[in-house]
Amino acid sequence: MNVITGTDEPEVINGTENDDDIQALGGNDEVFGGEGNDTIDGGDGDDRLFGEAGDDTIDGGEGDDLLSGDSGTNILRGGNGDDRILSFGEDDLADGGAGNDDIRVEFFGSDPVDPGAPLGTNPTVIGGTGNDIVTYFASGADGSIDLGADNDTLNLSLQGQNLNITLGTGIDTIVLSNLADIEVGSATIYDFVAGDNGEVIDFSAVQELLFNYDGLANPFGTGHFVLEADGDGSVIRFAPFADGFYAYSLFFPNVAPEEFTAHNFGGILPSGENQFGPPIEGTPDPDTLDGTDLAETISGFDGDDTINALGGDDTILGGAGSDTLNGGDGDDLFIFSFDSEPGLNPSEDPSLDVLIDGGAGTDTVRVIGSNQGNEIVEYDIGTDLPFVSIERLEFSGNTELVGTAAEFAAFEFISASRLRITGAANFTPTGGFEVGQLSLGNGGNTADLSGAGVHVLSIVSGDGDDNIVGPNSGIANPDPNQTNIQVGIDVRLGNDTVVAGNISTGIVSSGGNNNFTGSGFDDFFVLFGDGDNVIIAGGGDDTVSINGVGSDTVGGGAGNDRIEIESFDATDSINGGDGIDTLVIGSSSDDLVDLTQFALPTDIEFLETNGAVRMTIAQIQSLDGLNARELRIADGGALALSIAPVFTFLSAEGNTVDFSGVTDTQVIAFGNIGNDVILGGAEFNSLNGGAGNDRLVGQDQDDSLEGGNGSDRLEGFGGEDSLFGGAQIDRLIGGAGNDFLNGGTQTDYAIFSGNREDYTITQIEFGVFEVVGPDGTDRLEEIEFAQFDDETVRLRRGEGIEVNFDPNDPSAYQDAMSNIRDFGGNSRGGNGAWRWIGEVDVNG
Repeated sequence: MNVITGTDEPEVINGTENDDDIQALGGNDEVFGGEGNDTIDGGDGDDRLFGEAGDDTIDGGEGDDLLSGDSGTNILRGGNGDDRILSFGEDDLADGGAGNDDIRVEFFGSDPVDPGAPLGTNPTVIGGTGNDIVTYFASGADGSIDLGADNDTLNLSLQGQNLNITLGTGIDTIVLSNLADIEVGSATIYDFVAGDNGEVIDFSAVQELLFNYDGLANPFGTGHFVLEADGDGSVIRFAPFADGFYAYSLFFPNVAPEEFTAHNFGGILPSGENQFGPPIEGTPDPDTLDGTDLAETISGFDGDDTINALGGDDTILGGAGSDTLNGGDGDDLFIFSFDSEPGLNPSEDPSLDVLIDGGAGTDTVRVIGSNQGNEIVEYDIGTDLPFVSIERLEFSGNTELVGTAAEFAAFEFISASRLRITGAANFTPTGGFEVGQLSLGNGGNTADLSGAGVHVLSIVSGDGDDNIVGPNSGIANPDPNQTNIQVGIDVRLGNDTVVAGNISTGIVSSGGNNNFTGSGFDDFFVLFGDGDNVIIAGGGDDTVSINGVGSDTVGGGAGNDRIEIESFDATDSINGGDGIDTLVIGSSSDDLVDLTQFALPTDIEFLETNGAVRMTIAQIQSLDGLNARELRIADGGALALSIAPVFTFLSAEGNTVDFSGVTDTQVIAFGNIGNDVILGGAEFNSLNGGAGNDRLVGQDQDDSLEGGNGSDRLEGFGGEDSLFGGAQIDRLIGGAGNDFLNGGTQTDYAIFSGNREDYTITQIEFGVFEVVGPDGTDRLEEIEFAQFDDETVRLRRGEGIEVNFDPNDPSAYQDAMSNIRDFGGNSRGGNGAWRWIGEVDVNG
């Protein structure tokens, strides 16, 4: 067997025509097994694994993987993650493992050339944990499906023989399709929970395939579906023509026929009684329309209509006009759909009706508002809507429901884009509450939204002291792609208490003394205005932003938290908690925070500031990182920084500051009166030693080093550096590159690595020297000595002067003496009186 091993990077791996063992390792890989019986392990990452020809074994490993077995008999294991598995081979095993998996089986067991040949064996499916979707199209024999734990969906094609299905735990849905009219097949379903809280079978796709069927009658009453006892259990038989020929049978061991309800059959009565009548329609004129005891759709259209639906679960559309609508018995649905764009009159507005009476049963009013424009149509539940005996409200689009807490509490279920509670409220919905934005009034509110079945995406309170417990869900049935849903709570002014639910939550306050508690997920807290606040962020990677003055207590809890405090002082108590936490202090470049006046907050790994911060060496060393506009070191000592502030100021006691670990930002540092050592970073360095005997060291970029007052040592290393010695005796080392060296006052040295013979020295201007050698071409100004490994050369200014001291010709030596100058170029001759003492030969 060929062994092929990948890497931890994304890659494409191709197998051979032989048996391969492919270990993809990390990365989002794409693997093709080729021919042969292959073993493929995706490892970490979101992989795409194709077995191709042969009997293959594929394991997705970690991540959201795609597995495809192609032909052959394959073993496909998704592993952890939300995997997609495609099975096409006979007797395959498809195991989703943990996660919400999508498993699709397509196997055609019969031979189209020889229909009498034995059927192939259907694949085996194991859903595992998670809310899985299994699509099973297999026409062979035997085979099994085990959906496993949680709430799964099985899309089952009614073909093939002797299929065994185990639903497992959770409430599952079975969607049936593809009823043949000539084949005979069967499946046995285990663990089916009957009753109004049990499993659901969707027959709708099969009903569309029935012959001699009007689509309204109950198929259990027409003979198309037959439910009857089978030993200790039941069987449902399907007859496409209602002629006694049963093309497919579903067996339910240990579930008696009388245990099934309409809930289990998607609303169809197992008894066979008809439930649905034909549509009833009015005219554009005023009509009186009467229903029956069946479930009908009754449409009034235009005009001031009167509709009496009577029995059945009816759907009632009054249309335009001032209608009187009576639902009667049954669970009725009243639908109003209109356009609320500015300048247009709503065509179907429930507030224009005389009466909307649900009657007996659980009745629903559904208002479908426009999603166009910005105008919101507001409905006061107490004055605008003529409701009687309505239990459920569904308002969508640009609509808003307004009412008191008591008025809304009277409904069993409310779904609304926007809902506003007037006045100070004590509101605790217990279920069936799905609202996009919930607005609470002024005066202080108490709202507990933590109940089961409560879904609120945004809560906005008025001014006042509020006490809010957030919801555990923001959206009732989110799209599978909506994975980062966050609830928002805005409590405005007041002394508020908010406890987040079991969901990521953002809490905003406009001021007051607040007490906020986060969730176990990633939360954010934004507080404006002055006040004393207590924030317990909880688990997750949280962000806390406090903009105002007050005594604040913040606990980050678990996770990598970011705590931002605009006005930070000794009255604040900050604890980052577990994880890698960051404290951000100040809000502008003008802020100066002196942390030496109090202890640094505990469990803080990183400190950031937009302004200036003054800290001791010990405080800085207690952090993993510091990111500041300006750092002022308060005491002497050594320090290494991996992140460079925009500006760094050393203490008067003198510091050794090592920026060599800084790789991606420039370093600007200023020494003080002490003797400092500053080691620059990998990018541009601007280092100023200030007073004192300093050592400044650059790196490989074009650095600027200025020694200041004192005897300094400047080392440029690589790059085209500029070195300024300043006052006192300085030593300047340009290093590699074409450097500029200026010694300043006093006697200064330029130091080179190499012997004198490796360099040439040229005076290119008066007092300006060019030194060319292995290190590059350097320009020297105000430099008195060039120091090499083997000798030190004095750099003399000018070209030299010939002086004739002729004692017999006073004018001659007087003119000559006027040309004598010192090392600084200053005239030392002039008109002074000179006395001849003797003679000597001078050369050098």
